[in-house]
Amino acid sequence: MQLEVILPLVAYLVVVFGVSIYAMRKRTAGTFLNEYFLGSRSMGGIVLA
Repeated sequence: MQLEVILPLVAYLVVVFGVSIYAMRKRTAGTFLNEYFLGSRSMGGIVLA
């Protein structure tokens, strides 16, 4: 196989895997839905209305 094709593909997969592991560890249990639906209550009433 050609190294010019395989090397970027492997690098891309490693980066995507690393980002997914980082996101999984950073996410805290139970707060995702609160932040998603309520905007983490940091937005003003005008924005949420």
